[in-house]
Amino acid sequence: MSAHLPRFDDASQTWSEPELVETTRGLWPAAGLERVVTHQETESEWNSAVEYRLGDELVHRSARTHLKEGLRLEGGQVAFG
Repeated sequence: MSAHLPRFDDASQTWSEPELVETTRGLWPAAGLERVVTHQETESEWNSAVEYRLGDELVHRSARTHLKEGLRLEGGQVAFG
């Protein structure tokens, strides 16, 4: 994983702040970008995203989704023929 991508820390539930951000315009100093972090929670999942904007242009977005429960898989048999 690139050192220029924000990373999500599960323990603190926060995003890291790299000095340079990998953007649609190449590497860009984070200090020159607007940073917006959002969180959303539903019954089954918790979502977080960090966006970097240059003026009105979205130049980077990283997202993290955490399922509150594991997926339930059921096995079965099917007859062929």
